[in-house]
Amino acid sequence: MTVCIADDGNRPEVAALASDYGVKYVGLSGNTEAKSGNINHALKTLKAPLVAIFDADMIPYSTFLDASVPPFLQNWAQMQEDQNQKPLGFLQTPQSFYNADIFQYNLFSENIVPNEQDYFLGISMF
Repeated sequence: MTVCIADDGNRPEVAALASDYGVKYVGLSGNTEAKSGNINHALKTLKAPLVAIFDADMIPYSTFLDASVPPFLQNWAQMQEDQNQKPLGFLQTPQSFYNADIFQYNLFSENIVPNEQDYFLGISMF
């Protein structure tokens, strides 16, 4: 498994932090394509059959790999048995944010009103 930090700010302090933790660092300067440009640039440097992408404020559940890898393994096994089986290329999972929703935070309601993104990016995806 390779952990990679894709930094579209090309910041030396982030590169140093990655080095301290033994993490691959891919810097990008002059990015004109926003998040997708940064991801596409980093993907060119990776040779992994599976890639998981997280924003800086996202923390995956401890069971993330247990839940997300098996569909790919099952698909690969089906492709070996059936040449008409199409490859699985993308799997969307719920997003879990560490930081409180900005509106809830500003209204002091993060423990009272549920985060609307949690519904769309969590409950409705399953």
